[in-house]
Amino acid sequence: MKRFGLLILLGLSVGHVHASPISDGLIITRLGQQLVELKKQMDLLKDSKAIADNQLGKLNELSHFNSGSYGFGDLQNKLDDLTRRQGSDTWEEALNNVAGGNTERYASLVQAYERAHPTLSDEEYKRGASDARLAMYQQNKKVNKAASVQTTTAFNQVNKHLAAVHTLSKQIEGEKNKNTKSAIDLNTRLLVEMAYIQTDLFKLQAVVNQQIIQTEANEIAEDSEAARFNQLPK
Repeated sequence: MKRFGLLILLGLSVGHVHASPISDGLIITRLGQQLVELKKQMDLLKDSKAIADNQLGKLNELSHFNSGSYGFGDLQNKLDDLTRRQGSDTWEEALNNVAGGNTERYASLVQAYERAHPTLSDEEYKRGASDARLAMYQQNKKVNKAASVQTTTAFNQVNKHLAAVHTLSKQIEGEKNKNTKSAIDLNTRLLVEMAYIQTDLFKLQAVVNQQIIQTEANEIAEDSEAARFNQLPK
């Protein structure tokens, strides 16, 4: 009986002695697995950081593409070009042969008109007309001269506008047109040129309207003179 009890104690002791190495092995195995998993996570973080850095670099490139000045705003659009486009500031100045931006050009056009359209002087005209007819004659000469100069100026600008648009269109494949920002700037400059052309059209329409008004004013003046004549004693 004592021998049997001793064998039980020995068995328990042996079992207790062998339990510790097995537990340590499991712990070591789990630690190894955790280290492998941790390394995978570290590698994943490194890959994520590399991707983020690459995307940040691309964003910086895009920021560069959408910034900078390429000089398209000044392309055939400097102060001298503005002066060349300008005419009289008001219709009254146009009637008095006064130019707003280019007086030499305006004066040459006036002289060309007078050579091509000879008229009587006020003194000569007065010899065969009343004061009312003389005033009408003087106004008609001014309006016709101003309208001719304005339309000639606009006509002469057509080829200049065409050359400007051609120059701008060539820049579409030019060295300055490098990215989105430069393309937007170039497109904006083309829109500005179209606005200049539209302004010339408005000016011409105003000249046409002025001539229509002058024609109607002539009819009113003639009717007034006829009515006044009819009221004279017979």
